[in-house]
Amino acid sequence: MILESNFPSAAILLRTQIDTAMRVNGLKHLDNPEIQLRDVLHGQKTFRDLISIHKTPKQKPIKMQDAFLLEKIVEEEPWIKEVYKQTSDFVHLSFRPLFASIASTDDTDGSITFAISGEDIAKSEADYYEVCDAFHATSKLSGNILVKLLSSENYRI
Repeated sequence: MILESNFPSAAILLRTQIDTAMRVNGLKHLDNPEIQLRDVLHGQKTFRDLISIHKTPKQKPIKMQDAFLLEKIVEEEPWIKEVYKQTSDFVHLSFRPLFASIASTDDTDGSITFAISGEDIAKSEADYYEVCDAFHATSKLSGNILVKLLSSENYRI
């Protein structure tokens, strides 16, 4: 996506990588991980249906949904919150991808020209470096979390 200057697609790939890191990080917050993960592997549940070891103030179980998973990973990696927010605009219905396709504007008549193509010519090279750096950092984060889990004396999964 970077070589083709396709920023919206690169941002979507980065967001999916963040989702992976959130779920990998979420493994250490699972209640009864062996049983719950077996249910996921057998197709009986999705990850978002799983229950964490944490409870609400009213002692209700907390499901492993995106808001909770993001909260937990941000506790250790605060930088992810803003990247998650920015890349979410490309995944969900928003105007951000539409804005990315604006080629030019004309203030005299209020017109906007859109460029619909696989190449995003309006982005600076620095934006692409930022996406690559964030993708690399997120991939490294997932790997580091897994190594820590697997090498921990309290390994529960």
